Amino acid sequence: MPTSPRLIPVAPTRGPEVPIHDTPFWIGASQDAALPVFLPGVAPRHVAIVEREDGLWASPARGAGTSIELNGVRLMDPVRLRSGDVLRVAPGAAYRYDSGEPAARPRPAAEAFVPPPPPVPPPPRARPKRRITVRRPRWTHVAVALSLLLLLGAAGVLVYALTRPDTVQPLSEADAREYDRLIATSYEHVERGATLLDLGIPQEALREFARATRVLETSRLRDNAWVRPQIATLERTIAAVYREKRVAVPAGYRDAPKAPSAAPAPVRPGSQLSSAEFTRRFDEVQQRFEERFGRRIVVTGRDHAEHLSLYGQGGAMDLRVRDLSREQIEFAVQALRAQGIRVKDFSTDQVLRAQVASARAAGLNDRASTGLHLHIDRFVSRRDRWTVQ
Repeated sequence: MPTSPRLIPVAPTRGPEVPIHDTPFWIGASQDAALPVFLPGVAPRHVAIVEREDGLWASPARGAGTSIELNGVRLMDPVRLRSGDVLRVAPGAAYRYDSGEPAARPRPAAEAFVPPPPPVPPPPRARPKRRITVRRPRWTHVAVALSLLLLLGAAGVLVYALTRPDTVQPLSEADAREYDRLIATSYEHVERGATLLDLGIPQEALREFARATRVLETSRLRDNAWVRPQIATLERTIAAVYREKRVAVPAGYRDAPKAPSAAPAPVRPGSQLSSAEFTRRFDEVQQRFEERFGRRIVVTGRDHAEHLSLYGQGGAMDLRVRDLSREQIEFAVQALRAQGIRVKDFSTDQVLRAQVASARAAGLNDRASTGLHLHIDRFVSRRDRWTVQ
């Protein structure tokens, strides 16, 4: 079975194997690093291992010096790690990367083909003379048919070789940046669509969900082997949002298979917190808020469908603001941002504000309270128009 990727010390380096659970996985001379290495020339943040769509990459920190090597070659730029690569952080600190994937079985050697001995020719015998006629021999038809079969077989082998998963080329650096931008835009539409669905505006929500998939479907990367599966993932996420809210799934997403209940968030390069660290820092803000105002912030939502798909389990929360004063909201926002937590203020959305006003006028206060809220999550580097700067 596949296991978690890990770093294994290479002699004379001592210490246990270190699993890589969250990224960025920092190696450096700091107790806060995922792998502390206290040696001369090692910076507190020396080298990071980050996850992208095509696997884990080793990325040297700016100003880390010349001590970082990968397989004996100085590491200057991010490089994709492959199982068996040796990462030398500094003299005396080297680690072998194990992807956790089972090794491929060697194919059995093909048995040598021994042709049978040629048959003994029969003794010659006299044949009556036949009249010679000019006629195309039949064996030429057989040769043409065999040639066509060989060509078709060669074409099949070529197609298989070009489409095999292990021969698909990863995204270039420029395409990877474009892919990150497209994914961030798509998930902004998913989040907004989920909020509109909470407010009871299914047509507006459906339009936002359609925009989420259209961002990828109309991009120049839509046919890339790494991008195509993400469109299906978006459709599964949207279907899960409808099911979680007990709303009929639209026809366009009805056939999408159910996503796992705790689907991991798609990880993209950038600053992020682990789910455990995110929860710990929020608890610190909650304690300071209670000491200041004598009450706690009410968490109205966590680990629902869009949170699980976008941020992973325990990676995001929705906070009630309708019973908070402006002073309390500003205190909470500043304290959360100081802890490295991203804050999104949906009360700034004019469409949502108009719909909330309509819901309150109709006496639907519960529905109105779900529209305007503070959203917080562990991806501090993501930005959109609702992110508090």
